[in-house]
Amino acid sequence: MLKSLITFFAHVVALQSAFLAQPTSASSATCDSSTLNTTTYLYPITETGTTIFEVANATGRGVCNIARHNLMVDAEIPFNAGQTIYIPPEVCDKDDTSCLLVKQNPTAECIYGGPRLYYTVLGDTYERIALYRLNITVESLMGTMGNGTSPTDVLQPKQFLKVPLCDPSQCVMQPFTFTYGVFKDLAEEYGTTPGQIQMLSPTYNYSTSLYTGATKPSFVLPKNCTALSSNVTIIT
Repeated sequence: MLKSLITFFAHVVALQSAFLAQPTSASSATCDSSTLNTTTYLYPITETGTTIFEVANATGRGVCNIARHNLMVDAEIPFNAGQTIYIPPEVCDKDDTSCLLVKQNPTAECIYGGPRLYYTVLGDTYERIALYRLNITVESLMGTMGNGTSPTDVLQPKQFLKVPLCDPSQCVMQPFTFTYGVFKDLAEEYGTTPGQIQMLSPTYNYSTSLYTGATKPSFVLPKNCTALSSNVTIIT
């Protein structure tokens, strides 16, 4: 099982690299909007491991246009068979990059304010969680849990990982209704990390409510996460 997950994740990385290397779409200055496909619909996912890059390529939409209209946690989390993804209208300026999490080079060894447990999703690695979602070092996240595991080994989904906490520290917790964007957008606006938002809603992945008219997702949003002292200890 682990070997198949590793092979799958390598395929995902290769596919993403190939997709992002493609020429970008024409700018709005040269785009004829009358030729755009403005049809909106739900796209069925028939195979577990399908990526947003594959969906974008099949539908002619931008990766981030799809991700933000589906209120995604992380655009690069692979889909499961049986899910349906909202396909928004085609636009002249397709966005394939602004929603993607960027690999950080952190020195922090703990997160401010919590929460404590991270729930793994399809395609997760220690490196992905630490450097892309939580902005802490890989070594601090792996701790004693990662014995015999490489930072880039694909982890089994639906497992809890203990995340080191900075003490004393806090986040302001506030009820929040998600109406547009991805967790990266929220983290940048509210002074937290995408991973901490994800940890407070561990089973949430995305929503098609902008298409279906269903109630928008609501959850607790950690805001303004900060240390309460210049001298913090790490709770491992």
